Amino acid sequence: MTLQDEKFTTGELALKLKRAPETLVRWRRLRQGPPYIRLQGRVLYDKGAVERWLQDQSVQAGSP
Repeated sequence: MTLQDEKFTTGELALKLKRAPETLVRWRRLRQGPPYIRLQGRVLYDKGAVERWLQDQSVQAGSP
């Protein structure tokens, strides 16, 4: 992660993923979901890290 990478708040990322913000909160609590950083009490998601996480979630057809 670099400082110039785009960052998303929980609400912004929830909109992009078409999920409720509470889902991202639950994922954090369960240590699931995309990586995040906590900066001065704010939770932020790095765009590049989220994109890598989404790629890692890909499932090949016929896979369990």
